Amino acid sequence: MGPQSPWSARFPLTPNQVAFSELQIRFGESVTAAAYGRGMDGKPSLHLLIEINQAERQLQLAHFDSLDTKAGLVLGFTGVLIALGNGAGSLAGVSSTILAALAAIASVASFWPRKFASIDPTRLGDYAGAELTFTQLTVLDTLEVMMVETTERLELKSRRLKWALTGLTASAVLASIDLLLG
Repeated sequence: MGPQSPWSARFPLTPNQVAFSELQIRFGESVTAAAYGRGMDGKPSLHLLIEINQAERQLQLAHFDSLDTKAGLVLGFTGVLIALGNGAGSLAGVSSTILAALAAIASVASFWPRKFASIDPTRLGDYAGAELTFTQLTVLDTLEVMMVETTERLELKSRRLKWALTGLTASAVLASIDLLLG
């Protein structure tokens, strides 16, 4: 039996097969490398494609970190608004506190999911005896799947952070109204 992909439990591949598309990957289907448009005869562009994919992955991870930083800032500001609105008796003050609490929840939720796909380095030894082109194709396909999964997680984090920012903004407006009228 040949080397197994780190994703082999989910996406079984043989040395003559690579994953075709996200839909086929999700349903466990596969096609030959020739049908995929990437032959197994060694392509100099594989190295470039892997480098480009890795660079994009680094940008995704940086975006992941920046979203977490922003979520932390929103959480801090919502805490200030909750403290300022504590004991407020007016409708604007109570509404501000409630919105700040909801924004804090959305901000904390944007920290999840924190895990993202990665290559298990302990499994790389499985490829020591494999053909270079097969290994490069497997790595490229794995990186592509990881990019799709990470993009989905980034979109979820981003949506949650947008809700938190919206709640924070509305809470700040209501707190300002409460201070002006109170």
